[in-house]
This record gives sequence, structure tokens and C-alpha cells, in this order.
Amino acid sequence: MKMDSRHGLVAPVTVGARSIDDVGACDRLMYRCEFESMATLRVERVFMTPEWAKELLDHSTFRNRKVQVRLLKKLVRKIHSGQYRATHQGVALSPEQHVLDGQHRLMACAATGICIPMFVFYNLDKDLVRFMDRGCARTADQDLFMNDVKWSKERLALLRMNIELLGFDSTTIDGGEEYDRWEPLFRDGLEYVLPLIPRVEGTAKTAPVIGSIAFAYPTAPKRVRQFAERFVTGVQLNSNDPELKLQKHVHADKNKNRGQRPRALLGRATTWCIHKALKGGEVTNVHCTMEGIHHFRKYYFEQHAELLRSLPDVSKKIESYGDKKAKGKTRKTK
Repeated sequence: MKMDSRHGLVAPVTVGARSIDDVGACDRLMYRCEFESMATLRVERVFMTPEWAKELLDHSTFRNRKVQVRLLKKLVRKIHSGQYRATHQGVALSPEQHVLDGQHRLMACAATGICIPMFVFYNLDKDLVRFMDRGCARTADQDLFMNDVKWSKERLALLRMNIELLGFDSTTIDGGEEYDRWEPLFRDGLEYVLPLIPRVEGTAKTAPVIGSIAFAYPTAPKRVRQFAERFVTGVQLNSNDPELKLQKHVHADKNKNRGQRPRALLGRATTWCIHKALKGGEVTNVHCTMEGIHHFRKYYFEQHAELLRSLPDVSKKIESYGDKKAKGKTRKTK
């Protein structure tokens, strides 16, 4: 372990390659991968400084992939929040100190001005670039499953639906870290609806329906539970009850293209019916408007403003959000 004034704390690790004769059965395979050239490989565990990161980027003339802004923002968020961790995926440098891999990590370090730990691999052959980043990317669902989160697939689908109902982009949930940021906001509703899934059949089991119930749950837990039970069981329902109308809506004739509705319309219909049920009125038709969504959104923006402001790119949404009335044309189904 040594201290470098420019590079921070450095822990050198040298990879000593065995001879080809020691490889045995893997002789030919490893030779094709230029096994002997790996003898010059050197690895250091360092605290990358913003100055060093900028120096490496400025010096490198290697043609890297186009910068992915979304990935860069994600790394910056992790560094600022203290969630960044050093793994075997670090920075790879050629013998000429050109950056072969890790440009986004270096850019994030330089952008934040914060030292971060990482592994730096020296003396990699440029020909190895075509073999980098060829593995299978881990999905958010797999992240949750590997961390023993129950109902991981269903939980993730419902969380994404809730984020969409709140008016944000759910495609940002691409890993466990993003899940951990959003999940506390919808935890109560998710914990309630997940046991409902085995009791629901057919089209009603889809994320827009169950997710909308979870979305509305925190606003009036007892009354939303009553709506959900009546919707699931179909017991003691009158012809104009919102629960029965919603049942008919989601089980509409598929031959008329009414059974597989777009996610947005089905979410609107479900939240509209829940909103009407909470108001205690009967309905003659199901309306796919934003009325119910705006009603429940108002609760989240008022009751969880502090938590929402802690999420990046959300504070502007809070400031611009007002008590909007549902607008647009009304879609009806019998």
C-alpha cells in the first residue's frame, strides 16, 4: 500500500500469469486469447481523484462508445448519495494509458469532484476491447430476486405502474438501487395488493388494475380495501356499483378489442372507478379520464413532498404540479 499525491491511496496487485505448459487442457484456448500477453497485466485498487480521472480522459485518444447520458446520471447519483461501490468492473488502460473501458465511471468522478474507490487495470491489449461488455446484463427483477425479495417480478411490475400513475418515467427502474429509491413511497399499497394477486383471475390480474388499487390504497386504506374485496369477490354488487362496472370493463369481449386495453387507459379506468366508489356514487359507464389519477396524485404530492424532493428530477415536477382538473375527451364503455 502506498500513497500517491496525484492518484490517492494505491494498493498494487500484480497478476502473475502461469506458463502455457501449466495450463494443461486449456492450452490452445488460452493461447488464442493471447495468454502470454497477460503476464504484463497489472491491477491497482485506488481512490480515483477527479483530477486523475480528467487527466486520463483528456489523454485518451481511443475511440470509445458514445456516452450514455442516462448511465452517467445514474453513476453521478450513486456517488453523491454514497451508494457507489468498487467492484471488479473498473477502468482498463492500454500500455499507452488510453481508456479502453470505464469512461462513464471516470466522467462521473470528474463531474462530482469526489474521490471514489475503483480497480485500475494497466497494459491491456486494445484487441481485447471487442470482448468487453459481452456478458448478460442483470435486470432489476434479477437484482431483487438475488436479494431475497418476495414476489420480485410482480412487485417490480406494480412499482413501475405506480410510478407511471404518479406521472414519471418507470423505465429508470433498471436495478436494485433505483427500486430502493422509489419503493418506500408505495410500500403500504404494494404490501396490501400482493396477496390479492392469487385471488384475481384473467385480465383483472394485470399490473394496471392491481397497481391502481395499490396506488389509491394509502389515501383511504379501509375504504380501498372494501373496494378491492368487492371487486375481487363480486359479492353483493348492484348493477351500477363501480366495482361491478370495472369487472365488466376489464373482462370485456376480446373479439371487439376491449379486453387487452393499453396500460394507460386501464389505469385511468381503475383509478376513476375507485375514486367514484370512495365518493359513494353509482355509475352508469366507466370513464377512462384522468380524474381519479389527479385525485390520488394530489395526495402523494401533498403528503410525501419531502420524500419526492429527495428523488432526482422530481422537485421540478412538484413545484409545477397544481390542483389540475381532469381535461380531455372522455372515453366510455358500457
